[in-house]
Amino acid sequence: MSEQSSVAKLFSQSIEQEIQSMLSQIPMNLEKATKEDLDREILRAGIMAEFDAINLYAQMAAMTGKEDIKKILLEIAREEKR
Repeated sequence: MSEQSSVAKLFSQSIEQEIQSMLSQIPMNLEKATKEDLDREILRAGIMAEFDAINLYAQMAAMTGKEDIKKILLEIAREEKR
């Protein structure tokens, strides 16, 4: 593996770890939820995912130095809010 591809791989792993740290974890194992709690936990997980998406796009927009990419990411975040 060339030095350039090693650096690219490390950078890619770093970005992946950064994104993972931005995302919430589902607080409950849905497989262990009672039938009474399952629908509520599914809705909670879905709402958390939507908030995560909005925050992820906003944080990535803050990380980029390219205005065109920032504009696109912020527009996607606004669309997620609707």
